[in-house]
Amino acid sequence: MMQKLLREKYKDLQRICGLNFNENDQINYLIKKAICSFVQQCNNPAIWCYGKHTKMLMSDFMFELKKVHFIIDNGIESGQGSGFEIIHEGSIVEKRIDGIIISSRLHRDDIINNLKKNYGDIPYLDIYDVLEKNGYYLSVGYYVASHPYSRYAALNKLQRAVLKEKNKEICEKNLKKL
Repeated sequence: MMQKLLREKYKDLQRICGLNFNENDQINYLIKKAICSFVQQCNNPAIWCYGKHTKMLMSDFMFELKKVHFIIDNGIESGQGSGFEIIHEGSIVEKRIDGIIISSRLHRDDIINNLKKNYGDIPYLDIYDVLEKNGYYLSVGYYVASHPYSRYAALNKLQRAVLKEKNKEICEKNLKKL
């Protein structure tokens, strides 16, 4: 009984905030479209970062990522059982990587800064940038974004930011995200 009431209240909150229930489908569509477009422009694309995010990305978008043979990760020695060659950053030029898909929400800023600094001529795809440009600001990896907890956590975080913020422009930006 209590769970049903909570679920209804949660749906009411989503409606009030303008979140639609097919949000996960839209997020996956945007990622799929971005990956397809990006990979078509590359002869030898790679994914940067090997972890749960990449495993989910590879399973969710297996067909779209079929041209990917390399995963770049400086902290892993081998990707046994992954079906991909795990390489360190220093092998990017040697392996003729001509496009990089960033597969980390948590480390994306560090990866982008590294790419701009050391590999400025190699294009990259940041799926979270694509999602943000389409109005989706995820506080967790895309694959857990559909879980109610992540939505509730994002709403709470933005609400706290709005209440604490003194700068009107930043406050309005956070309200827009809400």
